[in-house]
Parts: sequence; structure tokens; C-alpha cells
Amino acid sequence: MKKQITALVVLIVVLVCAVSCNNGPNEQNSNVNDNKPDTETAPLINDQDDIPEMNFNGREFRIVDYPDYGNAHGNLVEAEQTGDVLNDAIYMANTNVEERFNLVFKEINCPGSYTEAYNLMTKSVLAAEDAYDYVLLTERDSFALAVEGKYFYSFDELPYVDLRKDYWDQAAQKSLSIGNKVYFTYGSNMLSAFDFSTFLVFNKQIADNLALDNFYQLVRNGKWTIDKFYTTAKSATLDVNGDGVMNNDDQYGIVSRGDYFYASFWVTDRVPLIAKDSDDLPYFNVPGNDKLFAIFEKLHMISTSECLWEKSTGDTIAPRDMFSKGNALFFTSTTFVTQYFRNMEIDYGIIPYPTLDEKKPGDPYSMRVQGFFAIVVPITADPVCGSVVMEALACQYYKNVVPTFYDLVVQAKGTRDEESCEMLDMLFSNMYLDLGDSIWTAATRWPYTEIFFKRNGDTVVSMTASIEDSVNSTLQEAINMFKNLDK
Repeated sequence: MKKQITALVVLIVVLVCAVSCNNGPNEQNSNVNDNKPDTETAPLINDQDDIPEMNFNGREFRIVDYPDYGNAHGNLVEAEQTGDVLNDAIYMANTNVEERFNLVFKEINCPGSYTEAYNLMTKSVLAAEDAYDYVLLTERDSFALAVEGKYFYSFDELPYVDLRKDYWDQAAQKSLSIGNKVYFTYGSNMLSAFDFSTFLVFNKQIADNLALDNFYQLVRNGKWTIDKFYTTAKSATLDVNGDGVMNNDDQYGIVSRGDYFYASFWVTDRVPLIAKDSDDLPYFNVPGNDKLFAIFEKLHMISTSECLWEKSTGDTIAPRDMFSKGNALFFTSTTFVTQYFRNMEIDYGIIPYPTLDEKKPGDPYSMRVQGFFAIVVPITADPVCGSVVMEALACQYYKNVVPTFYDLVVQAKGTRDEESCEMLDMLFSNMYLDLGDSIWTAATRWPYTEIFFKRNGDTVVSMTASIEDSVNSTLQEAINMFKNLDK
């Protein structure tokens, strides 16, 4: 199996702003900023950090996370080595940083609830309490706090974070910056960007029985289009018992969870609902966008076809079970959900979502990042200590944890062939995030997704007209709030 881990650039996750020590660095580090390498003249070594020697004298580094979260890795601390390769890789990355800087990580667990983490941090900051050093938040909560005021440090206030390094996702920074300032992003030290990334899985047995085209070769040749996807799905749809009624016992071309499915098409095609202008400020990208409307038209065609089976926009288990028992050619999956297929008897493969038009042979397909958990450093914490831990862990994860996650959890256990691994190499190296699909989900993605799921007569044209003023108002309010932060 090819292990082009370095091509992975997978950089995942972290709302980057970092953590703090209870009492700040010791006296010998009081001028630690003076020791920071001159980034203008120092050579850039992309796979190692440039943090000088420091000693924080065994102080607690308090980390708020939620390891029991149901559909993504919400754990930042592993208590001990267990023999599980991913657990042990995270444990060793943390241990290396603890020993290097003489810190002790303390986990503050919010059982199954990211809302509790948000509440803990906001209450402590408003009370001016130095209670936490590292807090795991959703990207939406992080954005909300960024525009509301000074709750956590932006990246330019974290002296030891270097966003040029390979362990920080460069594309994510371009997507998430506002006015060319990065308040949060994701890097290799958070696995949730992987977990929430979407692609298609297909049933190899059905594909073989129907003598379908080789999907991998279609991708390589740039001929994996929405039209090809749709006609293939229709050809695989079958009334198994011949009763004239399609139900759960029949075979479908596609089984879907709505919020994994529809947005993945326009995001994979890199046509976002919310784009950025020349000043790096967000704007509503739907009105007058011919390509988006062409994609919407294709989605309407698919959503009204009997080749598609879906229960609700948020139901993962039912479509997953339909695919697992062999009742569908395609399933709309994420990296995390795909891990449930390890014991599936029927062989499956992994491919990207299709694009509207054909691509040049060899041009990569992109993968949608539906969302992520970000790590932030509260404004009441020490930015020096926080940035040291943030940067050091990002580097550690890049070298040791991400390869373990990708190779052992995703590739070796989650796929069945070299070609699927080839597809994953391509996809994780071309991740793409739409602010309208993540930060402004309620304002933009949900209304459009509901059109296709509910099929209630609303059209994309009418929906766009009905929400345009409110979306523009929402965006302008956010822009104004960001501008006021620097006054």
C-alpha cells in the first residue's frame, strides 16, 4: 500500500489560538518573546517547529474537550497507553510536549456536549478568571465569539504559532480569514476536519453485477460528473420483489443523509455559497451565479428521482444500515462514518463526489470539509504558553498522529483496495471549506438543503430571493463587528 503520508497535507483542525499556564512562564521566560526566531530571516523548515527551549516548571495546562462526542474525535488528552494505535499516538504526542516544556496536561471533560465547553469558556472570560488554557469549540461557536469581542487570541497574537508551516492547512486559512486576519483555523493537531470530510462509498458487488464503468478510472480521466453519477445510480435502482413499490427491501442507486449529500456537490466543485471579495470580506455568492444554479438544477433532478433513498437530513444510521446490508450502490459518507464499515461483508470502495463538468485528466477532485472543532486560547490565558503548546502539538500530530490516523484507521481498516487509498490521498490533499456550509449554515446551507430534501415546491430562485436580504444583512453585521474589533 502506498503511504504517501507527506502528500497528505491533511492538516486538520484546530481553531488555533492556544492555551495558557496557570501563572504564565517562570521568571527566566518573562522575556520569552525576545527569544523568538526572526521569521523574516530564519530559514523555513516546514516540518519542524522553531520553538526555543523553555521550562514551565510543571504547571498544569488545562484542556477542555468532549471525548464522548458521538460522531467525531473530540478528545485532546489520552490518560494512558492502551495498545490502540491512535490512542497511543495521541498519548505520546502529548507526553513529548509535556516533557519538552515541563508541563502537565489536565483534561476537563464535557461529557458529550460541545455546548458545555462554550459555556465554561464564556463564563470564565466574562468573570476574568484564568480557568482554562485550551478550549475545544465548534467552528461556529468560535466565529460567534470572535465577532462578539475579545474571548480568545487570534493567530497574530500567538507568538509561537507559524501558520506557514506544513502542519497548518494553508487553504483553510484562506477560507476562514476575515479581512486577511486569521482568528481561527485547523491544523494537524485536530482530527475533526478529517471526521467531517465527505466522500462517496460504493458497493463493488453491485458495480460488478451491472458491469459498470470503473469509477476510479473515471476520476483519473476527469469524467466523473454529476450526470454520470445520476445515470449510474438510476441503472442500479431495482424493485427487487417486483411489487411495483420501492421500499427498504429494494435496491437503490443512492442512500443518503441530506446534510452530508447536497452541499458536497457545490463544495466539491469549489463554488461556495459564501465567497470572499478582493478585501477578503464575505459576500453572498448565489445570486447571479450560473454555475451554482446549474448544480442546483442537477440536485433537483436527483432529489426527485426514485433512485435516491433518504430518511432525514440528520439521520446517519438508517442510510448507513441500508448500505451495509447491500441495498444501495452509493452511500454518502464521512471519514468517521466509514469506520463503521470495517466488518461489512460486501466489499466497497471510496471515490469523490462528482463535478458539474468534466475535468482535465489527472486534475484532482476536492473534498468538502463540513465543519470542525477548533482549539482556542482564552484571552485570560497566557498566549506564550498557549502558542508554544499549540505549535508543538501541531508539529507532533503532523509527524506521528495524522499518519497513524490516516494509515491505520482510514486506509488499513476502513478501505479494501489500493485505488481507494489513491482516492483518499487525493482528497485529503485537496480539502475545501465553504463559509456558507460551516459558519453561516443556518443562513444559507440549511435553506437550500431543505428545498431538495422536503421537495415542498420551493425553488432555488424563490429561496434565493427570499433570503438574499437577510443573508446580506447577516454578513454585513459580521463585517462591521470585525472592523470594530480593531478600533
